[in-house]
Amino acid sequence: NSSEFSKILKNFDADLYVLVGYNQILKNNIIFIPKKGIINLHGGRLPFYRGGSPINWQIINGEIEGACTILFVDEGIDTGDILIEESFKIGPNETAGQIHEKVLNIFPSLLLKTLKQINEGMIKPKKQNKLEGNYYCKRYPLDGHINWQQLSAFQVHNLVRGLNGANLPGAFSYLDDQKIVIWKTELIEETILGVPGRIALKKPEGVVVIAKDKGILITEIKDGTNSLFEPNDIFKIEGRTFN
Repeated sequence: NSSEFSKILKNFDADLYVLVGYNQILKNNIIFIPKKGIINLHGGRLPFYRGGSPINWQIINGEIEGACTILFVDEGIDTGDILIEESFKIGPNETAGQIHEKVLNIFPSLLLKTLKQINEGMIKPKKQNKLEGNYYCKRYPLDGHINWQQLSAFQVHNLVRGLNGANLPGAFSYLDDQKIVIWKTELIEETILGVPGRIALKKPEGVVVIAKDKGILITEIKDGTNSLFEPNDIFKIEGRTFN
């Protein structure tokens, strides 16, 4: 947003700028440089998922459908006019990494379609009501700490898959002083109850840990070296409790 950089951009004499994965807030001295404006590629449905980490938040919240959105940039955060949107399904076991790949496959053709419509003067921007919808703040690694006392099995499952992907830290808990990253979980039909955080029993495919409402199956974990392990390789005995 500096005046020096603004001068550099003006020298390009661009018709349009495209932002992809850009996490800075632009000011008007930049926004009004290109003749036809600046557009942003956003991996969440608007106005309900403004802000950072929209893919992760959609999964963590248990959404069954997400959206790729292209919008004009204004001085707000994802509050500009919506140009185009394409929905996609979020499966009950799909991870953030898988949804990220899905989004990467959708955006190229969606962007070309948008650019064509802008160039031909056929685009019909849809204004957002800035007082409606939700803004989600950026997520940090510590946000992945699982609170077994407060989260249901369904919520734990969504948190785990919402933080599973390349360059993502993963959801985690502590067993004594050892940090364990919970990399994959499964919801189970049987109701297994007990103390939240307690390793209740072992199964051939993993171990059952009690959440706020009932047990959830942990099928894959990582240790401090970021190595993948089968849960039964580390959880030698039942009855230990996560914190």
